[in-house]
Amino acid sequence: MLAKKNIAVLFAAISLSLAACGTNTSDTPKKTTTTTKLSIADGATQMKETLKQLNTDLNAKDAAKVKTDSENLEKSWSKFEDNVKEKDAAQYGKVEGPLGIIEAGAKASSLDQATLTKASNDLDAVLTDVAKLDAKKSTVVSIADGATQMKETLKQLNTDLNAKDAEKVKTDSENLEKSWSQFEDNVKAKDQALYGKVEDPLGIIEAGAKASSLDQATLTKASNDLDAVLTDVAKLK
Repeated sequence: MLAKKNIAVLFAAISLSLAACGTNTSDTPKKTTTTTKLSIADGATQMKETLKQLNTDLNAKDAAKVKTDSENLEKSWSKFEDNVKEKDAAQYGKVEGPLGIIEAGAKASSLDQATLTKASNDLDAVLTDVAKLDAKKSTVVSIADGATQMKETLKQLNTDLNAKDAEKVKTDSENLEKSWSQFEDNVKAKDQALYGKVEDPLGIIEAGAKASSLDQATLTKASNDLDAVLTDVAKLK
């Protein structure tokens, strides 16, 4: 459900456009690139080492090196991110957030040290948890069990919405996404229309839980809509 960062795509598109203007593609030999996969533990360790260098370069206000560090982080992440997403979609999203901030900040005209340092520290903390995922087996649950699990989380979400507890609402949203990741492919294979009916309110909850302030009415409606859809999902055979 999480997508690659739009800003990365934007910068890639700009780079490709500039290259097309100055290069005769018919004279440029094609290169074959092989991506080396990393274990989750090794990948997390590699990124943590790069973050140490990033912090050093941030303190030195060396924009060129900070940009290189950002590129190295993205390069390392690309070698094991699919494995992280498969094992824990919520943790995957927690990496993508600060990594996107670092990527964008490293390309800015001037370094925002405070923002980049915070993103670096946040990413380092998340990677500590990510490194433990190698010992975790990917879990696939039945559609009925998955729907029941999500319905229980929605009850908790409604309680936390009424209490206006933004932190707990965010956790509830992450738990919904984690549960959904364990059986969504099975739902999609059996009924693509019903799959879409889950994705819509789930996406609203995910976005609303990350907003600066809770929109209780919108989140409550999305929660009720999702609960109703999950009743139908649970009947899939």
